[in-house]
Amino acid sequence: MLYFGASSLIDFDKVSARWSEFEDGTIGNDRFPAYTMMVENDEGKTIPLKDGYTTKNKTINLSMTSDLQLAYYVYRDGEALSPINGSEYALLEGNNQLGIYAVGGKGTDESDWKYVDFKYFNIKSEQATTTTKASSQGNPVVTNVDGPTEFKFDSNLAVTGQYTFSVTVEGGSPPYYYTWMGSGAPQLLAEGADYSNITVSPQEMRQPGAMTDGFFIWFTVKDSKGNYAFWTKSDGLPSNEFMYGLKFTGKLK
Repeated sequence: MLYFGASSLIDFDKVSARWSEFEDGTIGNDRFPAYTMMVENDEGKTIPLKDGYTTKNKTINLSMTSDLQLAYYVYRDGEALSPINGSEYALLEGNNQLGIYAVGGKGTDESDWKYVDFKYFNIKSEQATTTTKASSQGNPVVTNVDGPTEFKFDSNLAVTGQYTFSVTVEGGSPPYYYTWMGSGAPQLLAEGADYSNITVSPQEMRQPGAMTDGFFIWFTVKDSKGNYAFWTKSDGLPSNEFMYGLKFTGKLK
C-alpha cells in the first residue's frame, strides 16, 4: 500500500483538458503518438493497411504516416524482416501474419527510440499461376535452382568460405542473360550470358541492418528477346525475380 498527496502528483488544473482529450480520442498522443500504416495496393494506390489485406503480389510495400517522427520494424513468426527494396517486404504464399513494431524518438541513434505500438496484420498473398501459363506466353522457365544448405564456420563462429549457386533455364529464345544481386544495398555481383552459376562470399550475401543475420542472393534471367524467365511453381503469380536465402544465428566478423 502506498500513500501519496494527490495534488503533488496530479495537476488538477489540467483535469478538464485531459477529459476533453479523452472524449476526442487524442489522450495519450504525447506518449503514444497516433499513426497509420499504409500499403501500396495492386493498382498502385496507397491506402490504409487493414487486417486481412489480400494481394496478388509476392511483396508488400509499406509506409507509415504520423504527425511525429516515427519508424517501424516488421516481423514474421518472431523474426525481423529486412526490406528487399526500400520499404518493400517479401511475402510467403498464403497468409502472412506480420507484426508491426512502431517506435518514436529524435535523432539517428536507434537506442534512444522508444516503444509506441505493436500490431499484427494478417496479409494474404494469392500467387496463383501455372508453369503452362508461363510457357505459353513464350517466356523461358527456371526449372531448377541449386545452392548451399548450410554455412562453414571458423573457431570464432564467423561465417567463412565460398558459396556456389546455379540456375537451370529452359524454353524461350536462348542464349540467356543472367543478373545476380547480393543483399548489401543490394549490389550487382555479376551479369552476362556466362553466369548460369556464380560463387560468392558470405559477406556478399549478408543482409545489413537485420536484427538477426540473414543471407540472401537474388537473380533474374532473360532470353535473347528480353523475355524474363518465370518460376515453375504450380501456384503463385508468375515471378521473374528469385531469392535464395539461408539463416544464420551466430555472428559474422
